[in-house]
Amino acid sequence: MVPVLEGPPELPKGSLLNLSCLSTASPLRPPAPLLCCFYRDGQLVGVQRGSPQLLVPTVGVSHSGNYSCQVHSEVGAVWKSSALLGVTGHMPVANATITLGPLALQVRPGDPVTLRCSVQVGSAPVTFTWLHNGHQVAPGPLLELGAVHEGHSGTY
Repeated sequence: MVPVLEGPPELPKGSLLNLSCLSTASPLRPPAPLLCCFYRDGQLVGVQRGSPQLLVPTVGVSHSGNYSCQVHSEVGAVWKSSALLGVTGHMPVANATITLGPLALQVRPGDPVTLRCSVQVGSAPVTFTWLHNGHQVAPGPLLELGAVHEGHSGTY
């Protein structure tokens, strides 16, 4: 039987990645110890004797890729490969910054104001949602207020 690679397709950074290479031996062959070889993007990342699992204790973005496994007996009689399993490690968003553009020392009533939100760290896609005093007002990294008035005062 062709082995099946099971595991989560997406994980947050720092979590445990547990991949299982599931295979059933043919009842027509004598029992033999099996080796499970795990690959990421075609490169060998682990060999397990007698265990069908690959454990990565702390996932990082560098662990993202297409994983596969091969199962074969130590005597070389069986050698089968699984289909690919894509795994993506996500980096949480950090260091968000809001900037005023165009830069002005003071905003007066009636002035057009644009706010821009950017992040220094985070896995794509990063989505932005603007809140004004805790209420959602717009999606996206830019918030164009147009001619500002007293009602625009508050926390963004």
